[in-house]
Amino acid sequence: MKFKALITAISKYFALGNKNMKEVKVISLLTLISFLVSLGISDICANIFPNDIKIGEQIIISGVLFVVFLIIELLYYFRTLLKLQKEEFKFWDIKNSGDNELYSIRSNFHKVVQDAKDEDDIFIIHFIKEFKKLSKKISEVAEKQELFVNADYFLNADNVIKVFPSYDESVWYYTWQIKNADNELFNQEAWCQFFEKTAKLIELKKMKEIKAILILPNLEMQNHERISKLLAFYKTNDGISCKILDETRFKKILDYNSFNNHDDFGIYGSKLLYIEKYFEEEVTGYFVKNKDIIDGYTKLFNHLWVSDTIALPNPSKETHRLSVTDLINFDKNFVIK
Repeated sequence: MKFKALITAISKYFALGNKNMKEVKVISLLTLISFLVSLGISDICANIFPNDIKIGEQIIISGVLFVVFLIIELLYYFRTLLKLQKEEFKFWDIKNSGDNELYSIRSNFHKVVQDAKDEDDIFIIHFIKEFKKLSKKISEVAEKQELFVNADYFLNADNVIKVFPSYDESVWYYTWQIKNADNELFNQEAWCQFFEKTAKLIELKKMKEIKAILILPNLEMQNHERISKLLAFYKTNDGISCKILDETRFKKILDYNSFNNHDDFGIYGSKLLYIEKYFEEEVTGYFVKNKDIIDGYTKLFNHLWVSDTIALPNPSKETHRLSVTDLINFDKNFVIK
């Protein structure tokens, strides 16, 4: 009963206070546990060897054990503290870089103001509008955890691996709506670069897995030479796979599951989602960090992927490996007969 009361008292103590006291309470709690454990071990030794261990020796044993536990605790604490300091320094460096840019903007803007003839100077009006636009954009990103970008971002596809906290989470799942196989599949430079680089990351074992669901206007399109070649690529490259799905059925599933758009999307592990948008020839989209939204799209993708009656298995029978370079070259040089 005394032990139970002690545990209850410790739990109440640990629950008190605010977050600023958390680390102090963790240290004090571990110290108390170390002290109790050292007493317990010395007491057990005294009971096992009642004639060999006297009271003084028991106290020495308790003291030595307590010091050993305390040293282990301090080593663990300093290791954790060092790790936290490294993380803090990394983000401090990022914040400092941003602050330097803002300071430079402020200094140069002051020069623009000094050179102005009056408060309605066109230079001043222009930059104040730009400041407001930037402020609004950053506020929306901070609040919604969504970032609107154009496809040029993907030219730096090497940054993809930085999204993943570990190799096991380095998976990319995406949908790809192919409207017309007579047109080039890789006519967008950003998409071509991104597709090629991610395939290379798989080959170099820097990414674990890529899964794609190809959305076709009708399943007969799978027999088109361009699509057949694409399916052969997914079939013959380890770590890269695909399924095919009819466009009409895809849209019905989206509507049934209350998804408000029929756009393509890509899921990067559990940390990032990209929802693609098309404006005429320009490809743009949203990056999303909101966990609930990412989980929703992940469940949708898995729902489509696990059922061979919804998303059909890759029908390709190809066995000879087709490289990403050969695929893209074929696509660019393909001529409709």
